[in-house]
Amino acid sequence: MNQIAFIIPYFGKWPEWMDLYLYSCSRQKNIDFIFYTDCGIPDKIYSNTIFHQITFDSYCHNVSVKLSIDFNPKAAYKLCDLKVFYGIIHEDELRPYKWWGFGDIDLVYGDLSLLLSKHNLKQYDLLTTHVDRIAGHFTVIRKESKYTKLCLEIPNWKQLLCDEANHGIDENAFTRKAMSFKYKLIGRLYYHVIRRITSPDCKHYWFSLLEKSLRLLPSRIFMREYFTTFKPAVGQFCTYNPKTNEMYYPDNQINKITTKGGKIYLHFLELV
Repeated sequence: MNQIAFIIPYFGKWPEWMDLYLYSCSRQKNIDFIFYTDCGIPDKIYSNTIFHQITFDSYCHNVSVKLSIDFNPKAAYKLCDLKVFYGIIHEDELRPYKWWGFGDIDLVYGDLSLLLSKHNLKQYDLLTTHVDRIAGHFTVIRKESKYTKLCLEIPNWKQLLCDEANHGIDENAFTRKAMSFKYKLIGRLYYHVIRRITSPDCKHYWFSLLEKSLRLLPSRIFMREYFTTFKPAVGQFCTYNPKTNEMYYPDNQINKITTKGGKIYLHFLELV
C-alpha cells in the first residue's frame, strides 16, 4: 500500500502531454495519483493512477457539503484555490494514506524520492519545492499534522472560496499561516536587508544560503528552492528520457540545478 496520495481534480479536456505526465507518475514509488474528472479515462493508465469520473457540478456540490459553503464557480480554474483544502474535502478517500499532496499536471516527474526520502518523511510534516512560499505545483503534507486543517484558520477563507476570483490561496494566504519562524526570519532578512543591496537575480541564492545558515532552527516544514520551473531563451529546451527517467537542461540553467533539485520534476512552460 502506497503511503502518499496526490489529489488532482481536473475538468474539461486533458492536455496533449497527458500520456507523458501519467507515465512519469507511474515511475514514482510509494505514491498514488487520484484524479477526479469529466475528461474520460485515458487509454493508458497505471496501478498508481486512479480515476474517479464525476461531473464538475457534482464535484463542486461535494466541496460545498464538506466545507459547509456554497461553492459554485463558473470556471474550473477556481479549483486551484481548493488545493490546501483537499485534506478535508477528500478525508474519506485519504483514510488509507499517511500523507496527501497537491500539485499541477503541466509537468513531468523525475525522481520524487530525492525529496520524499525516508529521512524527510520522518523529519517533517510539510515538504514543498520553493524556499519563499508553498509551491502550488508540488506540496506534500502529513495527514495527522496541524497542516491538514490549517487552511481553516485563513482569515475569510469562505469568502475567498465563494467568489469567482482566483486568489492563489496556496502560495499566499496559506503560506503566511504555514511558514515556521525559521522561514519567516529568512524572508525578513532577505526583503528588508539583502534585497536592498543585491541584484534581484540573486534572490534564490540568498534564500538558499540563509536556509543553510539557519538550519539548526527547529522547523516541521521543509522549504527549499529546487528550480523546477525554467524560463529558457528562444531556441532552448529541456528534454526528458522516458527510459532512464532523467532530464536534461540548457547549459545556462545547469548552475541553478542542485544535486537533487532539477532531477525531481520539470514544471514546464511549453511542450515541444
